[in-house]
Amino acid sequence: GGEWTAYAPFTLAGLPDGVHVIGFRSTDNVENMETEKVLTVVVDNTPPVTVIEVGEP
Repeated sequence: GGEWTAYAPFTLAGLPDGVHVIGFRSTDNVENMETEKVLTVVVDNTPPVTVIEVGEP
């Protein structure tokens, strides 16, 4: 629902956790614009937790 913004390169860095809908399209060198495409992504910024146990249980 926001305004179009040119991104190069595109990144998801900084997006909060949750579902995000990203609309995108391209324009060539003579201003031909393709139809908008939509991609839904889920951002999860929680790092994984790794547990290592060494020795006898």
